[in-house]
Amino acid sequence: MTSTNTNPASKAQRLRIFTRDSWKCWYCGDDVVPFSVETATATPQTAVIDHVHPKVKGGTTKDDNLVCACWKCNSAKGGKSVEEYRQKLRYSNSSGRAVAHLQAALGEIMGAMHYITVAQIISELEVQLPDVVFHGEKSREVTPLWQ
Repeated sequence: MTSTNTNPASKAQRLRIFTRDSWKCWYCGDDVVPFSVETATATPQTAVIDHVHPKVKGGTTKDDNLVCACWKCNSAKGGKSVEEYRQKLRYSNSSGRAVAHLQAALGEIMGAMHYITVAQIISELEVQLPDVVFHGEKSREVTPLWQ
């Protein structure tokens, strides 16, 4: 049985992760800034620690599962895995939403006889959706444990 560390990241660990990731969001690549104690408010660019494999799904607080993220991406990702978040982003633009709606609508109204044709059309449309590659995936030389 493997035990998971449920303690939040320490200040030293947070600084180490921010420095390792060059104060850039692992997801969007934007520069992040430390939390402002003077104003006590977070901005979309505020640096936060994200668990790539979410704690709610068994992720740990070890360095290899933590990345620097901006508040905006961290909030959008929530408790999703990297792949779940990637799919959410892939289908979030108008083309992706159209494909998702088409899948649902055609699945309901088309019989099994037409399913293969519909599936081919949908797969051709999906190929045109943009790939989502996060900034941290491009810059990491070591394959992370969560893959």
